[in-house]
Amino acid sequence: MYKIYFEDNSIFESSSDKSEWNKMPSKSIVKIEYKFENNTVLLEGFEAYNHVVEKIQFINKQGQYITKIILMGKHNTQVYQIIFDFQHKRAYQKITKENEEYNENKITGWKKGIGNKPIIRLL
Repeated sequence: MYKIYFEDNSIFESSSDKSEWNKMPSKSIVKIEYKFENNTVLLEGFEAYNHVVEKIQFINKQGQYITKIILMGKHNTQVYQIIFDFQHKRAYQKITKENEEYNENKITGWKKGIGNKPIIRLL
């Protein structure tokens, strides 16, 4: 699902959900490459990085369904988001204030980046 490139040239790869995000080493991130379905998004040059995976849990059936993936990079006091909304079959970009990044609430799990010039690219 994502590949993280650190300042010391090491790489952390995850092929599953957010639970691996917390297993990542505590090193400064240079860039993150997210891959899912036919999309690849590169976030680079942010002061901090995070992501949210929204899921629906079915009560009468086993399993989950991912409704959204929100990729985030923080620069100054703004959070740049790339949102893939699978329920409505659309992708869009949004900028929010720091501490209001998810439904106008602060989230945890931010990882330190090397903030210089933020770049978001769809590959």
